[in-house]
Amino acid sequence: PGDPSDEGLPVWDAGQTGLIMVATGEFYAHLGLVNRQGTVVYAPKSEEGIEFSSGGLAMVRVNGLCGYINSSGDTVIAPQFLWAEKFNDSHLARVGLINGETVYIDEKGTAVDVSGSRYFDTLTYNGQGIAYGEFAGITGLYDSTGTCVFDSQGQSLDRYWYFINGLYQFSYTDKTVYTD
Repeated sequence: PGDPSDEGLPVWDAGQTGLIMVATGEFYAHLGLVNRQGTVVYAPKSEEGIEFSSGGLAMVRVNGLCGYINSSGDTVIAPQFLWAEKFNDSHLARVGLINGETVYIDEKGTAVDVSGSRYFDTLTYNGQGIAYGEFAGITGLYDSTGTCVFDSQGQSLDRYWYFINGLYQFSYTDKTVYTD
């Protein structure tokens, strides 16, 4: 297997499972997981990076469709979605169905009605339960209850943030910010 870090891919997962992502194929097109002893836990077949959410599931894309695996490499939700996001700390993930509909699912793959929680439709969550977006006129970072945990004071935030050593790192204007 090639070294995914050579291509800028994350080596350790955010879920702290101790698994290492490995890549095979031309241009590292297939990703899998090995444990620290080098035993294959999930054979390289995912077409996207594998990162576990805090709930213990990771999205994988196989043959163009997304599903979810656990840290043992077992398929928990079979690949069936056009696209999928990581589960948030409310244990819900937004997915795209084949018919073009967007729904939230629980960790068993069952569609969940979130119509009473308006912020779910406007914010995109990372695996640690933090979302970037605008809600109620405030642009910033939000927790899974829709509470703003960082108000960017009207400044545009870098959509990509990182969870490093227990801190979130993101950029806005000309600053790099670290916060818990």
